[in-house]
Amino acid sequence: MSSRNATASWSGYAHQGKIGLLVALRQMKSVNFQNLGQYRLELETREDVKLAHGTTILEVHQVKAYASKSTIGSYTSALAAFEACPGANYLHTICEITNWADLTPAQNPYNVLRYPYRATQSFCSLNDIDNLIVDEIKTVLTSLNHAEAANAGWCLGCFQEYLALLDERIRIEHATKDQADYNVGFTLDEIQAFIVTPSAKRHAKICAIRRELYREYLNFINLLDDNGITITKEHETTVSDLIRQICLLNDNQLESFLCKLFPATTHGKSLGNCELTHDFFVPDDFSSTFLLTVIQIHTVPLILEDDTFPHYKTEKNFLATALAKREIKKGEAAIGILTNDKLNVERYETDYIINEHLSGKLCEIANKQIPRTGTFMDEKELEFITREDAVNKLN
Repeated sequence: MSSRNATASWSGYAHQGKIGLLVALRQMKSVNFQNLGQYRLELETREDVKLAHGTTILEVHQVKAYASKSTIGSYTSALAAFEACPGANYLHTICEITNWADLTPAQNPYNVLRYPYRATQSFCSLNDIDNLIVDEIKTVLTSLNHAEAANAGWCLGCFQEYLALLDERIRIEHATKDQADYNVGFTLDEIQAFIVTPSAKRHAKICAIRRELYREYLNFINLLDDNGITITKEHETTVSDLIRQICLLNDNQLESFLCKLFPATTHGKSLGNCELTHDFFVPDDFSSTFLLTVIQIHTVPLILEDDTFPHYKTEKNFLATALAKREIKKGEAAIGILTNDKLNVERYETDYIINEHLSGKLCEIANKQIPRTGTFMDEKELEFITREDAVNKLN
């Protein structure tokens, strides 16, 4: 398996988008919130982040998310090729560069500066950037005399709403354009609007899950690398394309997909009405059960029927899930699935539900709690099959 950068395209866009928001918030304050519609923040049109006033480029920012690159040698090629503007040019890093003072004019021909996150800090970790942005939102709302300026939940919701909008725009660009034509951006009055108005909770939740899903995929692939587990380049591409397809689902499709992925906990529920999202997405279960299934089964392709139903189809049909409930809870899992009207296994003629630990016919497991009704689910005798058994059967 090939080595990978710290951030791939989707998560890279998300981190760049966070940097962009921080830059935008500070610009809004610096112009005293005047004529914000004339200012525009853009991603990937010039370096990673560009701030413009009309046709005048004010700032250009290059974002590097190298987790272990703490010396200038890792950045000199980027500095030499920097797309500088007449205004301010900045480099962003997630760790300290210990020998920046040794940089020569030849190595930094455009006099690129390290971005000042705080008065004495010129780097910001992936974990710290979120807190810094929420604090900046509080400062902006205070400047606007907003009633919710001291409300930490409101400020976090504003940040999540921005990430949801960013995610939506990235998704649309990726689905409809070639990479060279991507154009993800906001005017500063747009950014002010979602800071001062309530957030759309369902949309923000779904987009947060979409980001977490992709991040979990990246982390899991890196874990395979670290543990010496190999996967062919062709199959790695297949898995990557599947994750991309899932990430590009619209909100309704993604919620429907999650109902199949977590079939035992989503019956009678909607993301819009749930305070928490763990019934629809558990990162560890997604990676250790669903992702591992997809990676280990390399002979039969996984099909997303109707874009939302993850199936392996042979002489039998296997629903791939992230279900990881233990044996002691298999009755609860069986009941949850048999009563889940969002699952619709009849339409897809499902025979087996791939999961981490459980085996057996669902109706036999649940028959003490649910009477047999003579429905399709009863007659079909839908069965649990463990991931390990499914891998052996399908490869």
